Amino acid sequence: MTARTLVIAACFASLPLTSLTAASSTDLVSLVSKPALAGAADTPVLSIQLVAASGETKPQTDDSDGRLPAVIFPPGFEVLPIDGDESFIADWYVTRNKLVLADSSLTADPTSVLIQFADNTPLALQQMTLDVISGRVINSWPLVPGLLHVAIPGDPDKVVDFLKQWGDATGLVEFAERDLFYRVGAIPNDPSFALEWGLRNTGQTINGSVGISGVDIRMSTAWDTIRGSSTFVVGMCDTGIRRFHDDLYSNMWVNSVDIAGNTIDEDRNGVVNDTWGWDFWNNDRDPTDDNGHGTHIAGTVGAVGNNSRGVSGVCQTVRMAAIKIASATGSLSTTTAISSINYCVATRIKVSNHSWGGPGFSQSLSNAISAARTAGHLLVCAAGNGGSDARGDNNDTLPTYPASYNFDNVISVAAVDNRGALAGFSNFGPTSVDFAAPGVNIISTWFTSNTAYVYLNGTSMATPHATGVASLVAMRYPTWTPGQIRARLISSSRPLPALTGKCVSGGMLNATAAVQ
Repeated sequence: MTARTLVIAACFASLPLTSLTAASSTDLVSLVSKPALAGAADTPVLSIQLVAASGETKPQTDDSDGRLPAVIFPPGFEVLPIDGDESFIADWYVTRNKLVLADSSLTADPTSVLIQFADNTPLALQQMTLDVISGRVINSWPLVPGLLHVAIPGDPDKVVDFLKQWGDATGLVEFAERDLFYRVGAIPNDPSFALEWGLRNTGQTINGSVGISGVDIRMSTAWDTIRGSSTFVVGMCDTGIRRFHDDLYSNMWVNSVDIAGNTIDEDRNGVVNDTWGWDFWNNDRDPTDDNGHGTHIAGTVGAVGNNSRGVSGVCQTVRMAAIKIASATGSLSTTTAISSINYCVATRIKVSNHSWGGPGFSQSLSNAISAARTAGHLLVCAAGNGGSDARGDNNDTLPTYPASYNFDNVISVAAVDNRGALAGFSNFGPTSVDFAAPGVNIISTWFTSNTAYVYLNGTSMATPHATGVASLVAMRYPTWTPGQIRARLISSSRPLPALTGKCVSGGMLNATAAVQ
């Protein structure tokens, strides 16, 4: 036992550690303070660092299949394992789902918190901290070393307040926060390429709205340069996908490394038997869509092109990994979002779509995105659909996350209609939103049958247009970093009068210019 462990153990020798009610948070914090630990010397523990297989920290590119290099998580930072009681873990996921289905207004999970331990915290002191709050580990992520998702029986706000005081006094906890909830962002209204005005606008009437010819992303001429790749994988982080939809199945990713039916994680990405993705909301291997939102955005990114069926995706050929992070009612959490990013990096996926968001900042999620940047992963995110008044907000002053995290591996996308106007519901931001893409009366695949298509509105619908183009750029320029891909999409955007002063580029996504 180290000197620091002895100091803290001595302080707690007379205290029961089964509940936060055993002593007030003030009493507990006063017992263990930084001065008391100043003389304690622990053996330094190395932080995990994402590195390429070559050992370099600079993102590398595997040109053979258009995917990120294999990442190595060197030994060093030890974290507590996930609770070994599988029935407890399963019950926790079921309970959370029931709570969300019963109350869609919840802004954070009432049953858990996130704890980031300092990088020199021994396992014994991590466990002691959890014992004080009666916490049990639900999840952790190699992408964010030292971050634990912890189930608790008490009031999460009080637990977070205590952990902040505990961290200030002991240096063991860098931060603690609630597991925030977010929402997917489609706005429903009431199959063929001719209806996909966002890809090719000839002035056709769409759902009663007469368009203006040329207000599109110039997709037809972009396909003269590149149409897609059968080895490039895109992470679809949403409500899941209807896998066997006629217009999607041939472009669905199949994990050829992980062998179905055994208990081995062959590809070492943290989950077992993820044959076509993973369901992080329910913690199982079946990411089938039970909402519709994820299937719709999948069609915009990668509905099979030139198959004489329905619609065409921006990428006529691609492989889409179904990464379910949201419930049947469209709610998701900080932890499912982190899990999706961790999965993408571990599975060597370069680009992911995030058509969801909310006003809550999370330091945990910010750290995960920063680590993904180091690994070479790009997130394409919806700018958001405004507040309760259904009018778009300025993200410069009212941020929407994850789109508003200030990293160059995050793209923020607003929505325009088929006449080139900023959609009334769309958020905007002269410095925080990068460009706009088609997001009104967007027809795409739907989850109710293998031949279903519907129109939807939202920045959620604009985002997959950008994800598709970003993927084509990544295919064409496989050594480019996420920052370079983002810069190309911004600089190649086509100016629109309605977008002047509304986004960084002042314009609309331009696929033809982007892929040149």
